[in-house]
Amino acid sequence: MTDDIFKFRDQFISQVARVFESEGWSMCFYKSEGYWDFKWSLTEVDVSVLFSGQDIRQLTTKPRLSLHAGVSKPELDSIKNTIMPPIKGGEPQSVVLAGLTAEEKIPLSEERYDAFIRGLSGMLVKWGEAQDIEAGVAGFTKPWRTEQQLCHLAALAYVGDFNTLMDYQEMFKSGKRANFYPYITPEMIDRAVDIAIERA
Repeated sequence: MTDDIFKFRDQFISQVARVFESEGWSMCFYKSEGYWDFKWSLTEVDVSVLFSGQDIRQLTTKPRLSLHAGVSKPELDSIKNTIMPPIKGGEPQSVVLAGLTAEEKIPLSEERYDAFIRGLSGMLVKWGEAQDIEAGVAGFTKPWRTEQQLCHLAALAYVGDFNTLMDYQEMFKSGKRANFYPYITPEMIDRAVDIAIERA
């Protein structure tokens, strides 16, 4: 296997943090996991970028940065966390409505880092603004048979579809789980129904 030969990883990571903060991103560093979480708040939408040293590699002539970004809607996230509150000490998780994975070549010259990183910031904000958030929510209103089932309940509550949720509620009462994973409880369905009725 070719060795990773990028020599300026620490300097580049520090520059990313400084530039993103100066561009208006909020940020949080999770030391135990070793990654940064940057967030940009648009109108009713958040753009998040996860970034760590492992996302930077130089195996040939040019170093590369792998980007992983997502957009979420705080109102939907709040509903999801009401239906299933985060465990004590845990971080609330967002419903990712659209995702972006991209690989960008890092300039060889440190003098070009600033302009390169500002360009990344602008590209990510522009991408977030272009996403159809309501279409992303609508996608989650369709039945999910994966770990995204909580997001499905949150989306139904968000759009006020209490009829579907009450159907689930009746299934649970009759002893049927309707293909839901064990972590989905009757109490969670009940909370989703209440929210949907309020929003309908």
